Amino acid sequence: MLFDALLCLAAARFPPKGRPTFAYTLCVVVASAMVALGASFTFSSGMALVLRTVSPRLYEEVYHAILLAAAIAGGFVGIFGVRLVRYAAFTLTGAGKPTQPGFLHLRRTSRPRRAPRALADRRYASANKAAWPLIALVIASCLWRNAPNWWLLCLCVIIAGTTVVAVWFLPGKVSRKAFQSDANSALFMLTGFIPLGLTLRAIYRFELVDWEWPVVVAAVTGLPIAFLLARPLRGPSAGPIGTAILSLFLTYSGPGSLIWSGLQFANAVGNPVLVAVHRVRIAYKHAQRGRHDITYTLRAANPPELNSITNLRVNKSTYESVSLGGEACIEVWQGWLPLRWYRVTDCKAPG
Repeated sequence: MLFDALLCLAAARFPPKGRPTFAYTLCVVVASAMVALGASFTFSSGMALVLRTVSPRLYEEVYHAILLAAAIAGGFVGIFGVRLVRYAAFTLTGAGKPTQPGFLHLRRTSRPRRAPRALADRRYASANKAAWPLIALVIASCLWRNAPNWWLLCLCVIIAGTTVVAVWFLPGKVSRKAFQSDANSALFMLTGFIPLGLTLRAIYRFELVDWEWPVVVAAVTGLPIAFLLARPLRGPSAGPIGTAILSLFLTYSGPGSLIWSGLQFANAVGNPVLVAVHRVRIAYKHAQRGRHDITYTLRAANPPELNSITNLRVNKSTYESVSLGGEACIEVWQGWLPLRWYRVTDCKAPG
């Protein structure tokens, strides 16, 4: 944070007149980005060391998802550190409070704010408290290996309802004091990061064939929802640039992941239909030993048309039961949306 501290000292000695100059704005952006990236790298590296020590056989996908969440959390911690350093630098130089205290808050808006509403504050705090048991419920369900699809879909609907509640408290309806008292931490986690767990659960459960249009729907629908969600979760004084940056993160980890997961679980609710069974000859077998898991893949000499999928992921028992030159059966299932997924089985196995 040394570069940012020097920037704050220079700004306190030679503050910009009126609107910030381009050079000052560029320095603020570069310094804040450097600190945020450094904090993200530090947090993810530390989390990797902890995971390798505590749980060395963790699934590879879960491992990378935890590192991603740690990197995002580290970035926010770095941003908070930038804010503290900037306040301290301006205070030590006797310049008073900075005019740009937050991350990428490059100008102050003169838009009038509504008067604080005590009733809205209490409702928002109650919603935040209710989010903590929901977080525990979602985590437990994601760790439940055989959780029914209808139950996981219900969790997606519950988180979607919580997101609507968070979006309803627009900036100005909740006072700054409510956010300073950490009244949005659980809502931020539940709507912004917990959907990643449901996404991993869906990835483990379905070897998808049709994956393009669900990703497009999740991205197009999740981005505006994430932008609406970023404003109240950041606070009544959220700036447009910082809100736009945060909404990109939330689209991937929050509403976008939630919509994508909901489509997968909704597709499999009910009675999926077995639409095709392809008998293939095994031409290649490979067991990729990762840091925490082993990924088993097969390749067929006469592969069926499965949306250009060539490497077929299988479980350990199927991998060991088939041999090179032998046969395996690729079952293609379809839900009611419809979305297809495949499952590789030993043709000799009963059922």
